[in-house]
Amino acid sequence: GDPSDNIPGIPGVGEKTAVKLLQQYGNLENILSHQHEITGKLGENIRTNEHLAKMSKDLVTIDVDAEIDYTVSDCTVQETKTAELMSFFQNYDLHVFVKKLELPTKKIEDWNYIVIQDEHELGRILKPNLAVHFELSDYNYHKATLWGVGLSDGKKHYYLSPEFALTSINFQMYLSDETIPKYTYDYKAVKVFLLWNNMQINNVTFDLLLSAYLINSHLGKEEFKRIVSAFGYEDILYDDVVYGKGAKKALPEKDIYERHTVSKAKAIVELKDSQIKQLKDQEQLHLLR
Repeated sequence: GDPSDNIPGIPGVGEKTAVKLLQQYGNLENILSHQHEITGKLGENIRTNEHLAKMSKDLVTIDVDAEIDYTVSDCTVQETKTAELMSFFQNYDLHVFVKKLELPTKKIEDWNYIVIQDEHELGRILKPNLAVHFELSDYNYHKATLWGVGLSDGKKHYYLSPEFALTSINFQMYLSDETIPKYTYDYKAVKVFLLWNNMQINNVTFDLLLSAYLINSHLGKEEFKRIVSAFGYEDILYDDVVYGKGAKKALPEKDIYERHTVSKAKAIVELKDSQIKQLKDQEQLHLLR
């Protein structure tokens, strides 16, 4: 028997005894037909529990004669209906499966970004209402290092290296300027991280993370991709797909992590108007300020 699978077996007959009986008689039917030859407590248990022995065999026997209405060829794996499957996974928050499906099939929209490398270039592109995304190495923004900064106005997209972003006078002045509105994701994390680096950020008029939570309180501080996917935005990859996770987490090739960083700034600015509209419709816009 096997209690874990609700197979009763014959009380008092363990694996060793069962093997010995099978070696002697060949199968269960022969054991039962010769049960009168088996003496002692063992023979008594077999005779008393013959019905349990037969039931147990029925329970563990695979029925190869079951009537089914399909053939082996019907079981051949067909072409995956990726869009339908992706929608199902996302609807039920099956994000592990989303990542597995996304890795080989996801095609990101074609767009370009510019790497800003000096103060003059930066001065020309800094303006009001830019989405500014700080790509941090860890969710713990007290200890995280900066992997890059993405900037976007929705039409043009830019990348700043961590070294340049943390030392640029123009960038520091832009961030701290209280007259210039900016958009970001997770304002608290950005604010605290910058304070650790003796920098300030002011006049953030749109925080995508806060906005998403106000619209849908089931969304907490989760991975960026999960937040934007909840609003139908798919032009971005999971962090795990880009960086790996756990002990294997690391920066990939430069152009890959640069683009990933900028794609988040792009998502912020592209979702902003629809988020604002939803907050207005729900009479929650004042909570974002």
